[in-house]
Amino acid sequence: MTDYIILFGATVLAVLAVGFFGKRIGKRSIDLISSFTGAFVIGIIVFHMLPEVYSELPPHTIGLCVMAGLLIQSVLDFFTKGIDHGHTHTPSCTHGRGHDDDGNMPLTVAMFVSLSLHTFIESLPILSGGHIHEHEHVHHGLEIAGVSPLLAGIALHTVPMAMVLYIFLLRVVKKRSTALLLMAVFGLAGPLGMFAGQHISWLSEYYFQLLAVVVGILLHVSAVMLFDCDMAVYGKIKKLAVIVLGFAGAMILTS
Repeated sequence: MTDYIILFGATVLAVLAVGFFGKRIGKRSIDLISSFTGAFVIGIIVFHMLPEVYSELPPHTIGLCVMAGLLIQSVLDFFTKGIDHGHTHTPSCTHGRGHDDDGNMPLTVAMFVSLSLHTFIESLPILSGGHIHEHEHVHHGLEIAGVSPLLAGIALHTVPMAMVLYIFLLRVVKKRSTALLLMAVFGLAGPLGMFAGQHISWLSEYYFQLLAVVVGILLHVSAVMLFDCDMAVYGKIKKLAVIVLGFAGAMILTS
C-alpha cells in the first residue's frame, strides 16, 4: 500500500506546489527540477534497471524491447506536447493564454489520455516482478525503506510532469475543481499500472521484457529532460549542479 501512496503522492505534491507557489513557479524552476529528475532517472536506469535486465535477457532481446519503448514514447510525445518531459511545446501552458486554451478540446483530451497512458505503462513493472528479485543486490539500496529504486525514479519523474499538466489544466478548464478532479484521475494512472503489474499473471511472466520497454520509455523522457532547455551560462551552471546531484542521489540509493 505504501508504494501506491508514494506514487499518487507525487501528483498531490505537484498540485500543492503549484497551489502554494503559484506564478512564482517559472519555466526556469521547472527546467531545473526536470534536469534533476532526468539525471536521477538516468542514474536509476544505469545502476538498477539495465543490470537487472542484462542479468536475465539476451542482449538482442533487450535491444528490441528498449527500441520498442523508445518508439512507444515517440508516438505518445505527439500528443503529450512535451509535458511528460516537464515542459511543453504549447505556449499556453507556462506563458499566459494561447490558442489551445479556448479552441482545441480534442487536443487537450488526447494529451491527458496520452500522459495517463505514459504513467500507467511505466508503472507496470514496479511491483509485478519484485518477488523474483528479493536477493538481487540492485534492490538493497532502498529495500530498508521498502521502496524500490524504480518507484523512486518514477515518483520523482511524475512531479514536474504533474506540475506542468496542472498549470495547463488550470488555463484550459473553466473551474479549479474540474482541474483537481482531472489531476486525481491522472494521479491514479500510476497506481493502476502498479496494480495491473502485480495482479495480471502474464505481466509477471514477461517482467524483464516489460522492464526493458520501460527503460526505453524513461531513456527518451529523461534525455529530453536533461538536454531540451535553453539557459544562460549561469543557468547552465545551476543545471550542471542539479544534474550531478541527481546522478549522485541515484547512485547512493541503488548502492
